[in-house]
Amino acid sequence: MNATGTVGPCHTALATTSRNNVTHQDASSSTLPGEDDGLCLSITQDSVSSVGSAAVVAEGGCGIVGPPAPQPAGPVACRLTGPLRADEVEDLASKTCRICFEDEHSDDPLVSPCVCRGSARYVHQRCVEAAFRARANWLDLTCPTCKHGYDGIVAVHLGKIAVAELAAEFGDNHAVVANGLHNLGIAYGVLGDSTEEKKLLESVLEMQEKELGPEHPNIAVTLVNLGNAYSRLGDVVRQRALLERALCISEREYGPDHMQVAVALVNLGSAHGILGCPLRQRDLLERALAILENQLGPNHRDIAPTLVNLSIAYGALRQVERQRDLLERALRINEQEYGPDHRAVATTLVNLGNAYGRLGDPARQRDILDRAVSIKQREYGVDHVEVAKALVLLGSAHGELGDLNHQIALLERALRIQERHYGPEHREVLSALGGLGLAYGRLGDTGRKRDLLERTLCIMEAAFGPDHCNVAVTMAELAHTYGELGDVARQEELLRKSMRLEELGAMDRFYRTGESEESGQLPEQQSTKSPLLAHLWWPSFARCCHRRCRRTR
Repeated sequence: MNATGTVGPCHTALATTSRNNVTHQDASSSTLPGEDDGLCLSITQDSVSSVGSAAVVAEGGCGIVGPPAPQPAGPVACRLTGPLRADEVEDLASKTCRICFEDEHSDDPLVSPCVCRGSARYVHQRCVEAAFRARANWLDLTCPTCKHGYDGIVAVHLGKIAVAELAAEFGDNHAVVANGLHNLGIAYGVLGDSTEEKKLLESVLEMQEKELGPEHPNIAVTLVNLGNAYSRLGDVVRQRALLERALCISEREYGPDHMQVAVALVNLGSAHGILGCPLRQRDLLERALAILENQLGPNHRDIAPTLVNLSIAYGALRQVERQRDLLERALRINEQEYGPDHRAVATTLVNLGNAYGRLGDPARQRDILDRAVSIKQREYGVDHVEVAKALVLLGSAHGELGDLNHQIALLERALRIQERHYGPEHREVLSALGGLGLAYGRLGDTGRKRDLLERTLCIMEAAFGPDHCNVAVTMAELAHTYGELGDVARQEELLRKSMRLEELGAMDRFYRTGESEESGQLPEQQSTKSPLLAHLWWPSFARCCHRRCRRTR
């Protein structure tokens, strides 16, 4: 929260005890700022018929990309799979399971599935399962110590147990089983499996509408989470429709200033950001922030994700100082709540690093992103897509500092991760692919730049449609590249196409966002086929190509 990242869509899990599954748009996802990763609500066994409190956790990340943040896209690993610092290696060696007080076993390693730290950080998964079965509160997937939701494979494991136990007791089609499936779907989403999340939440929605009717408040919660799953799968138009329905239900049920309304507003704002309407995004998020601050206070942990998503809207509106200030505030809240090395902190750092880059301080950007990459590698593993997002932006910082070889190495690594995870033609590879083309061009390898930008253009036209501003930008840069190679015919062909799109207003809708804000006019909606791409390198790249296109003409 989609900066060049999107704090991904906010998750909404059903629970009285809040689930911390917010998605921030990460600065490197190919969606606009919004990470993330979303507000979460969960349903506990004691509140099956009512929705509990909203919980927001900075994760997944959003920046001008996600991913709201980003990105994006939720927390994944509960085990320390990346390289550890020396003090952490020593810490792990000295720690035991907080439940059984035994060391790590080869067949049952110690995991860190929640935000507990210190001597309570590590636990065996079998011990967590035993404690969960003993409590028999099947709809409560939170840690009884820190009161935060479990993450990753532990949450999925417990969610499966809960669904099996509830189905055995109540039958497969009971409403309480739908609540268990809902929480399991959220767990899959946090683990990064949005396809399974969507499948489960679709079945939950069908069960709830049949059992409760189409306007029940619990349905609003499901609609938010289902919408976020669609967003992570690339269908933001569908997400927006589901969120608008959720907002109507929540406002009618609770009034305009309820926490549930804030949850829908945060997610809906992020969707508008992804679809290229940062003014609408800003207004919805400002309204949500006012509700959250009034209900929770200005320094509550659930404020941080909204601050990150709101910062991305201001970044898209070119109010970068305001963006930086909001991110600094979010960082203070997250560090106080989770400590300096939590993935929620990493998400905020990615967006903050991008803000400093846009303010012309690439050295500060590099230092902040180095820290973010270190945290993400430790939390997710060195080859996770969350790491790739940060690598793209770190590469951009090194490029601005003149270290092009380091930039290319980082972008090549990020591209390999993205291609392995998404496939070679997915829009998510555009962040690394486009930046890599520019970097090779700066090194003088114009042929390699041409090949990468041709591939970028093909993916972009398929993802955004042939009339999108990003297509015009890429064509302009590719035309300049062909000119450097002496292919005047191809250069003129691409320039004609790019200028035609500019005359149709595609590029102005991107560049004149600030002017639209001053006049009170909302910019025309961007192509709804796929989210707008806007990584940190992309706005400067686009402006450069825009100027180059005008000079050429």
